[in-house]
Amino acid sequence: MTNDTINAYSEQNLATDAANIAEWATQPDTFMAYYKLVSDQNGPRQYREAFRTHGTLQTWLGVQLGIITEARVYPHNFGARMVSVRVRGNNGATYYGRASYDNGEVINLRKAR
Repeated sequence: MTNDTINAYSEQNLATDAANIAEWATQPDTFMAYYKLVSDQNGPRQYREAFRTHGTLQTWLGVQLGIITEARVYPHNFGARMVSVRVRGNNGATYYGRASYDNGEVINLRKAR
């Protein structure tokens, strides 16, 4: 890759991140973000059925969008694990969602009513 290509990707990532942050400020009904649990920062993911955590919800580039107030990890029917989270967003809304615990950190959220 050339430096021009790398700079183009960086500019595109910054523009996408800025658009996501602007959308987040409007308190959308659904939103896609990335979660990071505190327990995951100290090595490989451990199995925990239920725990409280102070993880974070963030954009692709790591801008914090909220705090994870509750998380629960449970087995999925196909042998993998799922995580359910409740998030207090820095946009003033509360969100919930679930995602794969074993494969990636992307999560689709819904606004709590």
